[in-house]
Amino acid sequence: MPRPTLRLVIGLLCASIVLVVAVVTLAITYTVSVNAVRDTGERLSEAISSTVSHEVRSFMARGEDDVLALKNLTRVPGVTLPPDHPEFATGEGWALPWRHIARSMGMRVNYTYSSISLIFMDGSLIASLDHQDARGWYIDGAQSARRLPNGTEYRTITQTEFHTVTKQLWDNAAQGGPPPRVVHDMNSTRTALQPLQFMGFRDTCIYFPPSIDTNDVRPRLILYGICSMYNYSNVLLGTINIGVFLDELPRFLQGTSKTPNTHLMLVDSYRMLLGSTYPATALEYGRTGELRQGQNCVASSDGWVGCRAFARDYPYPPMQAVV
Repeated sequence: MPRPTLRLVIGLLCASIVLVVAVVTLAITYTVSVNAVRDTGERLSEAISSTVSHEVRSFMARGEDDVLALKNLTRVPGVTLPPDHPEFATGEGWALPWRHIARSMGMRVNYTYSSISLIFMDGSLIASLDHQDARGWYIDGAQSARRLPNGTEYRTITQTEFHTVTKQLWDNAAQGGPPPRVVHDMNSTRTALQPLQFMGFRDTCIYFPPSIDTNDVRPRLILYGICSMYNYSNVLLGTINIGVFLDELPRFLQGTSKTPNTHLMLVDSYRMLLGSTYPATALEYGRTGELRQGQNCVASSDGWVGCRAFARDYPYPPMQAVV
């Protein structure tokens, strides 16, 4: 039997080495590729989570930002504040610039504020608010406190009603009568100043847990906030108030930069849901007696109840695993 030549032995050895190197290289390439894909996926996931978190924080902070903007504006030297306006005691021109500001703030958020208002110590107010009876209509107006020489108090109200989509003005014939007033009586306005006592008449803001509002054709949960209002000389003027509807949250969460198969749930410090994209009820409404009222429910004075799901009870297993 002929012996293999040295050239053949060397050739086979080189081929084996090349094969081993190729296998090792492939293994290294595969490992590096998997790690690279995993790292890229993790970075992308972190970027998406960070983006969505920023979007949600920005959305939830809009009301607070607008209130603080008004609060800071009243302290700017040279700004003519309503009590300093020459028409404050007799006319209505004192309110017009502030009505425009409040209306523009409502427009910026597509009228998802239930109200934004400035209430002064004498009961005067400026308000931009959701219509009390007709869905889709908004009111922009002001109330002036007046006092006759004999000491009798009364009020004058000026307001404009417009549709949030068409921007058309209210027509008494088409709408079946005149719209409701901005406020119904002087006392209700002064009641809105009572939180100043809880705030110790300090330059601060307070925010309340979600409450139920029925100034509409259906009940809606609302977040309310109140800030004390001071001028440049640190004189207390009244309060700045805002209400934010919560029923727009699911649509907003669905439109964030999340991936298509991701669900978002917004949970507050009470461990209750504010909104969710998952198809299970997060907010439930009913009349008194229809819903079993627990710690997760709030009631209105006219018999409506709104209940929010506890995070621990919400039927979405991934969330239940982390709360």
